[in-house]
Amino acid sequence: MTGCPGRGSSTSRQHSAVRTINASGRLRRGPGLVAVGYERPAEVYDESLAAVWVSPDGRSWSRISDDTGAFSVAEGQMISDVTAGGPGLVAVGSVETTASAVWTSPDGLVWNAVQDPEALSEPGAPPMGRVATGGPGLIATGAMCSSGPDDEPCTWTGGVWTSPDGTDWTRRTADEVGGEAPMMNDLVTVGSSVIAVGSAPPESGQAVGFRSVGAAWTSPDGIAWQRVPDDEVFGGADRVELRSVAASEAGLVAVGALTTVPDDGPWSSTAAVWTSP
Repeated sequence: MTGCPGRGSSTSRQHSAVRTINASGRLRRGPGLVAVGYERPAEVYDESLAAVWVSPDGRSWSRISDDTGAFSVAEGQMISDVTAGGPGLVAVGSVETTASAVWTSPDGLVWNAVQDPEALSEPGAPPMGRVATGGPGLIATGAMCSSGPDDEPCTWTGGVWTSPDGTDWTRRTADEVGGEAPMMNDLVTVGSSVIAVGSAPPESGQAVGFRSVGAAWTSPDGIAWQRVPDDEVFGGADRVELRSVAASEAGLVAVGALTTVPDDGPWSSTAAVWTSP
């Protein structure tokens, strides 16, 4: 969803809603649909502000006012995901592109910024990108690629956080997540299990950079993770990325891309789908 829902777009500011949740039935007094994202001056990426829109029917949208100042704590804020949990809804994202940010709301209309600098601003940690209910309460994942000099491949770092209530967060250690920093792009809870999808280095110990294999992880609690050993299914191209996963009656469905990365010339990508019963 691009442009400010229900208000049209602006020539001087860019509005983007990136995730939507149906809050009906999840909140005692919810507004219906809640969309999260950001606004920023056109082509100015470090001055974004987090934003939330609500709608009773998906046709008419209004942006909520920031009466609590939750979305103006700092510039460079973006909300990337939202889920039911904690006091009602929990949203995650980034601030200044490198630190994590978390917001909570009892009703989708009034939001508060979570203050947990130790867990959310750990040096070298990526910002949170996805959040889901599961484990001790909530699980968040994130991945970031730090650019190398000139044309050198970037270096990926990943992270997993858990929280009992959306307010107090703990970043899980590398030993807990299988001895690596998993580049998890999305996650879903199925019963008592959590499944995450993303990318991993082609060989153990390598930086992902321009090349990667797809990857999936499972966890019984969001704390201890195990990577699914299926490199053959998750290969097939120079760069394989599983970007999103959802549960259906038929099982799990993940979507992503297969990308050819030649030594010279443009990259070429095709869409890809993976399924699991």
